[in-house]
Formats: sequence, C-alpha cells, structure tokens
Amino acid sequence: MNSRREDVTGGMGRWKPPRKPQRCPQDKCCVWNSYDTDNNLVINGSEVYALRTGASESVVLNGNVTQFRVSNDLVHDCNNVGIDFIGYEGSAPTLALDRARHGVCVGKTIWNIDSAFNPAHGGNFSTGGGGTSAAGIYVDGGTQILIERNHVFRCNFGVELASEAASGFTDYITLRCNLLHHNQVAGLIMGGYNRLRGQTQFCQISGNTFYQNDTLPSPSYAGQIALQFYASHCSFRNNIVWANYATMQMWLHYPRDRLATLVQKEIGANVTLVYNRYFCSTGGIDNLEFGVFKNGEQQYHTKLDDWKTSVSGLQSDANSTSGSPGFSTATPNAPPAAPTIPDLVAIRASIAWLSSSAAVNAGDPSVLLSSEKDLFGQSRVAGGRLDIGADENLTAWQGWRDLHFSLPDGGGDADAGDDSDRDGASNLLEYSQGMDPTRSDAELLPAVSRTVGGVRFTYRKVAPELSDHVRRIQSLSPRGSSGLSEHSLGGNQFGVDLPLSPAPQFIRLEVSHP
Repeated sequence: MNSRREDVTGGMGRWKPPRKPQRCPQDKCCVWNSYDTDNNLVINGSEVYALRTGASESVVLNGNVTQFRVSNDLVHDCNNVGIDFIGYEGSAPTLALDRARHGVCVGKTIWNIDSAFNPAHGGNFSTGGGGTSAAGIYVDGGTQILIERNHVFRCNFGVELASEAASGFTDYITLRCNLLHHNQVAGLIMGGYNRLRGQTQFCQISGNTFYQNDTLPSPSYAGQIALQFYASHCSFRNNIVWANYATMQMWLHYPRDRLATLVQKEIGANVTLVYNRYFCSTGGIDNLEFGVFKNGEQQYHTKLDDWKTSVSGLQSDANSTSGSPGFSTATPNAPPAAPTIPDLVAIRASIAWLSSSAAVNAGDPSVLLSSEKDLFGQSRVAGGRLDIGADENLTAWQGWRDLHFSLPDGGGDADAGDDSDRDGASNLLEYSQGMDPTRSDAELLPAVSRTVGGVRFTYRKVAPELSDHVRRIQSLSPRGSSGLSEHSLGGNQFGVDLPLSPAPQFIRLEVSHP
C-alpha cells in the first residue's frame, strides 16, 4: 500500500455543485429535452474551446435525448467536463426517458479539460487551485452508449462512468478502441465517488490504450483505471495499461469514504479482467500495483502473478501479461500543452504497433469482430486474431484489402485471385498497380506502346514488398518464357523495351506476394 494515500470523505477530494435544469448559457453547447424526444441528433466536426462553464459542462446531452451521434469534434481548453451524457436530473416526465441513451460518441479529440481553473470548483480563472474532477468524456446516468476511437489527454480524468444520482445507474456503456494518456488523475474512473452515489454496471472496457495517466506533481494515486463505489458486472479485456513511473499503479478499486460500511466498499459482483497487458518503463514486473477492496479489507498486490491468483473472485486477469507492448515509438513523449493537428497525428502514430510488437495477435482469441474499428479506422481482426490495445496492426496488403473490402485477411471478394469489378485484373495485380478493385479501371493496367524500332511494356510498382517479373513468351504456353530487364521511368513507373519481331510474342507481368 502506498503511504501517500489518504482516506477522505468524498473520494478523490471531489465536490460538484448540484445541477438544476436551466436555459443553456452562451458559453457551452447544450442539448436538453424534457417532454419531446430528441431523436437522431448529430453533432459532427465542431470545435468547442476556451469555455468558462461554471457548474455545467462544455458539451451536454441531458435527459430525453436518444439515437444520437457525436463525432469527429475537437473539445479543448475548457474549465469543466468536455462532453457529458446525463440522466436523472428531472428533465423528463419518467425515469426511463430522463437519460441520454442509445447513442455513439466517436472520433473525438479532447484535451486540456481542467476544473482547477473553475470558480465553481474552488479555483481561479488564471491561477487555478480548485478541485480536479473534470473528465474529457463523462457518462453521468446515461445508458447504452458506445464510446469508441476517441483521443483524450491532459484532462483531469480521461473518461468517467458514474451516476451522481443516488438511485441512478450508468449502465451498458461500451468503451473501446480509445487512446487515454497523460491525464492528471486516472485514464478511466468508474463508480460513485462516495457511498451516496449511484451504480455503474454492465459496462465493457475493451481494446483501449491507457498510457501514463496520473500525472499531477502530487500524484492522486488513482492508477490508470480506478474503480470507486458500486461498480459491478463490468469487464476489462484486451487493454494496454502502461503506468506512470511515479506511482506504477495499474488497476485500482479503492472506495474512499470514512462513513462507508465494509459492505458498501466491497467490490461488486462479476467484475472480470482478461487478456490485458501491463507495463511501466521504470521498475520491473514485481513493482506494479493492483488494488481491490475484497473480503472486508483493502488488498494490494505488486506482482502480476500474485494479483492473478489472489483475487479469484474477480476472475482476475486470466491470460494477462506484463512487459513492453512495443509501440512504434518505444516510449512516447508527453503531449505539448497546445498541440497542433500534426502533433495529434504524431501522438497517435507513436502508439501504433510494429509487426514485431508483443501486443500483435495477443488478444482474446474468442473475440471475432466483424464491424468494430480500431483507433485509426481499421478492422479489428487481422492475422486471424485481435491485437491488444487501441491499434490493430495490418500489413500494407491487409490494409489495402481492408480499405476496399473491410476484409484484411481475405474472404468474400478480397482474396488475391478474385476480380470483383470484372475488369480482367485480379486483386493482387490491382494492388500492385495502385488500382481500385471495386470499380472497373482497366485503363490503369500494364500497357504496350510503340517506340522507335520496337515496343515498350510499362507498368507500376506501387507495393514494394511484392515480387515483380516481366516475361516474354513466344506462345501462349508459359514454357520457354524468359525474364526481361526493366528500367525505371521515374516515380513508380517502370518499363521493358523489346525489339520488333515478325514472330508472335506475348509479354506477361507476374506478381507474387512473399
């Protein structure tokens, strides 16, 4: 146990003023409905920044809002929650309608969300000093929401799944394929912040990358994934969890409230962990920290093997491993305070897998996903098995098949010899020539043209990993064919020159994948 923890009523030192339904102020984006249902709402491609929100949030979907899609937005430099999906605030006539629900939050980039600079949280606009309790993405009483492919950093929390209403629930939330890094407290926090809050249940946390959260100069000791009160029936699968070297804390269930009973503190039923990978760039596998309140006491484990065998009631971390996951950048740097779009692209590229990465094809083999996409929009199963974390490693050939068919491993019309557009070129030949296999573009096929005293056969080499051979054949039979010397025509264009001959001759481009 870390001696710098404090058991304080209110959990993490949090305080949030009560909300009341009100007209939306000018300094936030709000969707709030009482009796009529907001169906099929789309918020896409917006930028929300530099807001002073008081006790409210930057973007809010509250109450009777359903079938929504919030996507591809930038939310940054605001002094309270980045985006909030809310329930149980009395904004609809029945509890069933009084919840944001059946929606999608995808492709958002959120950074610099910090309530320390909010007077409603005890802070100053310029100097800060207030409580740090603002998540980049917050579900407070929402249900059946998919949160995927988002990038959240430099916030107080990355994502929070909780219900502030004592009798409320945040449930059936899927959090997958997100990148959550360098947030000040936890990358993910779940459950009530004290014994008087509601429940978090039936949530699936899968395929995310948690990297070096808990960055405050005086660490919060919340770990990368923090569970508080009343979290149950939740699963954690195929996640990368890389701890901050200052704390080396991974997955922590730590309910803090002096007045809570032992029963209230106990970990909820059916919280399962499987096929996760843990790492910290400082310290060994015997210095990682996991925590859970179980059997009437707070337990801590510093060895993964000990953690996996000592808390069997969690069905804990079966098949999980420790060690470097193998990012394309060995140890990605902290993000700049004011990132540019190229910075954001570079940050995401730094956590992509190399083909040799330990996380590649190391996920739960029972998971076969036909529609899920990774952080970069690629299919989630390539090479026959899921990768751990937010990225799925694809070869160039797999990426091409995924782009055109969503089948990186082939099948359907995506096999090498298939010709789905019926233009006479197989998929592998079209790949080698940079063609589109879903439309007839025979004009891009290799071609023969006249030269002075001969003919020229031209073609492209778009895929350098392929083997290309041009052969001259005296008859339609491949027997007796001979290889020819090629020369570059600039760029990816190549050619072979042949003299004119009175005898029939055929020229063939042979393409093969190693």
